[in-house]
Amino acid sequence: MVGRGGAESSLRHPEEFGASAALLSTKEALLVWCQRKTASYTNVNITDFSRSWSNGLGFNALIHAHRPDLLDYGSLRPDRPLHNLAFAFLVAEQELGIAQLLDPEDVAAAQPDERSIMTYISLYYHYCSRLHQGQTVQRRLAKILLQLQETEILQTQYEQLVADLLRWIAEKQAQLEARDFPNSLPAMRQLLAAFASFRTQEKPPRLQQRGAAEALFFRLQTALQAQNRRPFLPHEGLDLVELSQCWAGLEWAEAARSQALQHRLLQLERLETLARRFQHKAALRESFLKDAEQVLDQARALPASLAAVEAAVQRLGMLEAGILPQEGRFQALAEIADVLQQEQYHSWADVARRQEEVTLRWQKLLQRLQEQRKQVADMKAVLSLLQEVEAAFKQLEELQELARSTTCGQQLTEVVELLQRHDLLEAQVSAHGADVSHLAQEAAELDSSLGTSVEVLQAKARTLAQLHQSLVALVKARRALLEQTLQRAEFLRNCEEEEAWLKECRQRVGNAALGRDLQQIAGALQKHKYFADAAEAASWLREKRSSLESASCGQDQTAAEALLRRHVRLERILFAFTAELQRLEEQARVALARASFTGRRPNAVRPPLSSSSSLLH
Repeated sequence: MVGRGGAESSLRHPEEFGASAALLSTKEALLVWCQRKTASYTNVNITDFSRSWSNGLGFNALIHAHRPDLLDYGSLRPDRPLHNLAFAFLVAEQELGIAQLLDPEDVAAAQPDERSIMTYISLYYHYCSRLHQGQTVQRRLAKILLQLQETEILQTQYEQLVADLLRWIAEKQAQLEARDFPNSLPAMRQLLAAFASFRTQEKPPRLQQRGAAEALFFRLQTALQAQNRRPFLPHEGLDLVELSQCWAGLEWAEAARSQALQHRLLQLERLETLARRFQHKAALRESFLKDAEQVLDQARALPASLAAVEAAVQRLGMLEAGILPQEGRFQALAEIADVLQQEQYHSWADVARRQEEVTLRWQKLLQRLQEQRKQVADMKAVLSLLQEVEAAFKQLEELQELARSTTCGQQLTEVVELLQRHDLLEAQVSAHGADVSHLAQEAAELDSSLGTSVEVLQAKARTLAQLHQSLVALVKARRALLEQTLQRAEFLRNCEEEEAWLKECRQRVGNAALGRDLQQIAGALQKHKYFADAAEAASWLREKRSSLESASCGQDQTAAEALLRRHVRLERILFAFTAELQRLEEQARVALARASFTGRRPNAVRPPLSSSSSLLH
């Protein structure tokens, strides 16, 4: 058993009992301490230092309250007081170093000694006090360590937060500085929506993260200053200055991207507007081409007459007047397509394909128009040539009627007049010969693709040539007949004149001088006729020569071609006149022969045709 004073003098830690410890006695203070320590344990109710400890659970509760690792309080039962007391005393002595001052039987007695129990319990108190002091120092050390740990954690959190934010800023700035924008308006609008989402959803949390990093930095510096420690210096590149500069770069990249996105959006909207304009204009051009192609299809049939040709020419002229001015509009369409291709419009391949189709159709339309214009012009030439052939055919038929005439005349004057008409007929036939050859050549050179009209024309040209050949034969036969008739008429007239003259001479002179005078009269008559014919031929040749000596060549192509055709006809007539000159030469030889027979000088009957004959050469 222990004394009273030991327990009372041992309570020197009134802080264990709260603010009211100074008002309590030693016994009361110790009792309050026991009550506080065992208040949460079952089957323990400490009200004194005697019977409250009889079942031994109070001692076990005190041990468990400070060292729960030493015993299992739940395994103890209140109906085994001696076991509980012995177990508590043993654990206290072995584990806590508290000497066993009591026996289990003394405490479990009906009236245990109060002082002895109080003294023994004070040993528990002193052990707990020493344990409390050690725990206080430990808590202080732990607090310091905790502060160091907290600052290290704060530093780590700050650096991780700043590093994460800087990594995000670098990644996002690279994305914002990219300019690989899409080339379609829907995709561009999606990109704008993503940019708006960045501004409204992604960036604000990062801005809060920046504020949290700044607040954490200042909190850390304040804590270090309160602990009288050196300020925190982040690792290189993780301070607030670097963070501020990187954030400013992010803001600049954001503003630049916003401007670039708006510019690209306006550009794509302009391209979309331009593309819609192209499609609208392309539809108009295609509709125009369709209508023009239909009109050309309707005008494809070849005209069958000159009137129809003229109507076709007028229609083509009107069609050209409506088509050719469209060249500028097709060029404008091509320029729009070039702009869309140069600025890489997302559907520029379709635009280029449609533009190529429109351009190809336009070129084919112009080609068809040119071909139809040439076809109509060729048809006009065919029909004009056919008209000329028909006109020449008609003229040759009229001349053929004249050449087939068997009328030769009875009197010399009639025969001479018929011969003069025949000369004109021969000149006309000769002139038509060149025209027939020219028409036949032009007809042979025509393109047979113009249809049956060319075949008809070529057949008529061949028939015309045959008609001209037969006409030439008829003219030659009629001239031979007329010349024979002329010779017979001249002979009869001469005979009649000589017979009349002889009758008159018989009355005047004798028969001896009659023959000589008769020959002289016949020669005079022949010479008179020759000079009359020669004068007429010379006059005709002078008239033609005045036409050839004209210096006029025509004011334009049409006038020149008309002069050329007139010159060709004149040339043919002149060559046809060769027969008349040959006849005059024959008359001259006859007159010379008669002059020689009568003793006249040969030079008296030479024709004055030297200047006229040179015209033919």
